[in-house]
Amino acid sequence: MKNKLSPIEQLRQERLELIAECKEREEEMLYKVSYLKQNFGSLLLGSVINSTRSSFGSFLSGFSSGCNGSRPAIIDKITAYAPMVLGMLQPILISMITRKIKSWLFGKKNKS
Repeated sequence: MKNKLSPIEQLRQERLELIAECKEREEEMLYKVSYLKQNFGSLLLGSVINSTRSSFGSFLSGFSSGCNGSRPAIIDKITAYAPMVLGMLQPILISMITRKIKSWLFGKKNKS
């Protein structure tokens, strides 16, 4: 025999279920926020480097097409050394950008 719940009991049960669902969603959100906090610098720098590479590549292709097919030697050197230079500068840039953003987001605020 089934126990029929009164309307107030149904509401209480639904409230408990909603509270449990909210706690689950909160835990998921906290996990995602902690992931973003830990990897913010690398995510940001990766997107900046990709957009810079794409705009730098389009700049070089537009510049070289204006030279009637002959590329200046400086352009060849830049394109040859750019990946190596970016590879060396990437850890430095990551740490600098991460520190700056952390200071903006979590820095101490002066109380006046």
